[in-house]
Amino acid sequence: MIKILSLRSKLLTLCALGLSACGNSDAQSLGQIAGAIATQITSDAPDADDVRAQLTPAVVAAVEEPFLLVSLPARDASATFRLFANIDGRTDWRGSDGISVVTAQDIVVATRGLGADLFLAEAAGLRNALAIGSGTIARHHSHLDGENREIVQQYQCNVSVAGVETVDLIARIVATRRIDEACQPTGRDGEAFTNNYWIGIDDGLIWQSNQWISDDIAYIMIQHLKR
Repeated sequence: MIKILSLRSKLLTLCALGLSACGNSDAQSLGQIAGAIATQITSDAPDADDVRAQLTPAVVAAVEEPFLLVSLPARDASATFRLFANIDGRTDWRGSDGISVVTAQDIVVATRGLGADLFLAEAAGLRNALAIGSGTIARHHSHLDGENREIVQQYQCNVSVAGVETVDLIARIVATRRIDEACQPTGRDGEAFTNNYWIGIDDGLIWQSNQWISDDIAYIMIQHLKR
């Protein structure tokens, strides 16, 4: 079911996070990463493999701040993102070009600057379902139409354990359980999708994830190279 909702209350939160046109602060590049170039995620950006090749174990180990490797598989593009802000349990990660990915407990709740962005996502109970490896949750995705009205798509999602896998984070290998979140739209519109989360067996942290953004962007892959 598609709904058009008021933006007022959510815009206030997004302004505080720096995600809407409420200020002029600019994101800064990962200056601590010697030899690694933060690359804009666009259709003409260098191949994801080229960016990853610059991030050797020695380079990653030398970085003292939290950062991500963010990839768009459908565009074969990748970039490093630094921690920009933590506000009310939400973390704003920024690329050197100002592209933003906002997460809540490592679950993507918004993007900015990608085109066809995810304005806001809500998935109450998802983090608990991921922790136990099972459950059914409701998910809501908001996008803006051409008149800046919020269009909401609703989904029902089933969470299940896919198996035990190791994740290569360049400077470390992490043993994880992969948990899948299979989502079906509850209305006539919207695509079915499956999000994947690689959760550390020893620490319960989401070290890697593959999460749906929109029909145009498809999935975003996030790897925590340094926490």
